Amino acid sequence: MAFQKILALAFALSAATAQADNCEKVDASYKLKATLTGVYCGSSSMACSATDGCDCDTCCEAKPHTCANPVSIHTSGTVSSANGCDAAQYIDEAKAAVAVKVDHSDFKANCCTAKKTCDITCSAGHKDIAAKATTKCAGGTCSEQECCETDPLTCLGAISGAIGASTYCDATQYFDGAKAATAVKADFTDFKANCCAAQKVCDTTCPAGHKDKTSKATIKCAGAECGASECCDPDATKCAAFSAASGKGCDATTEYKDEAKNGNVVKTDSSDYKTQCCSKKATCAAFKDHVLASTSSGAVKPQMSATALLLAAAGVLALVK
Repeated sequence: MAFQKILALAFALSAATAQADNCEKVDASYKLKATLTGVYCGSSSMACSATDGCDCDTCCEAKPHTCANPVSIHTSGTVSSANGCDAAQYIDEAKAAVAVKVDHSDFKANCCTAKKTCDITCSAGHKDIAAKATTKCAGGTCSEQECCETDPLTCLGAISGAIGASTYCDATQYFDGAKAATAVKADFTDFKANCCAAQKVCDTTCPAGHKDKTSKATIKCAGAECGASECCDPDATKCAAFSAASGKGCDATTEYKDEAKNGNVVKTDSSDYKTQCCSKKATCAAFKDHVLASTSSGAVKPQMSATALLLAAAGVLALVK
């Protein structure tokens, strides 16, 4: 009898741990599409997070009648000006999953939040705008463009303004962003000394599928860091730059050009392009059953399988015997 009770508990727990809607896990205002047959992710990855995005966003759609998507079957197709946020409010993304009525009559109450007054600290080379204390921001976070302006007597202000060519950095120099807040004279005569730095010679390692430019050892980079485009050339024999012949490239629906294979060599006739350069996209059906490693709110606790639950139940039974 004890085992039967524990077995029933195991099955109940198994049902409770069934895989939840993965779209909803990442963004509470979205859900899996009703039909997933023939729908694919953007790549083989099924990892998703609010910060890094999701290659399986093609599997999701906005929930109808929520703050994020109040128009699903409403005939007007839009929230009317009467029901929308007031001028002193903004549509609050934190309320994206909150339900609204079909006629949107509760949209303002459910989805809007009062705009905040500028509250950010301006970055190097910027200063507060004169009306910062009373300026309302457009959304839930204030931006520097809303609350700050460049300080004209700094390196950043000078480069943003109209300094003369004679006072700008020399051909062998670049504007050093690390010196953005450094003060300069009104006539910019100290701009070169205060705001410029000597260009460096290419020192970057070329990424897979690329090779060093012939003159790499003498090429001067435009900024503090050398970019691959400045120092490297695509290798036309490898996936990174190879152009497959018509009909021999990745299948647009089920495959994608995999950057992890950029360094693979391809035959000139493209006969091995799919094998060397393409990977299969994950299906939305697989994404539906996938256990996500994380969500927008943090780590997802591992789902305990029915088998594991049964084993745990058996262990409990052994202890109570």
